[in-house]
Amino acid sequence: MTDRRSGSGAPLAAVALTEATGGAGWPVGLMTIGLSAITFLALLAAPETRHVDMVGAASHKADGAEESDAARSYRDSSAARECFSSELRASS
Repeated sequence: MTDRRSGSGAPLAAVALTEATGGAGWPVGLMTIGLSAITFLALLAAPETRHVDMVGAASHKADGAEESDAARSYRDSSAARECFSSELRASS
């Protein structure tokens, strides 16, 4: 069973809109446009993370504590370097 917070409300709303309008599909289209607009606005409001160290950022506490040993070990590992260098090659 899907949790309501994970998107199961949209199909239920679509069925309710279709039934309420006698089988018309245009209300579902408007709902889809509205939800897409909300998603687009959220995308515009989100900060850019292209040049952010996600491994190091995840290990820092809100008070600015030092990077954890696990995060430092992963960042320094050859697997992480290979992963990041292959991403850089792919993006250039």
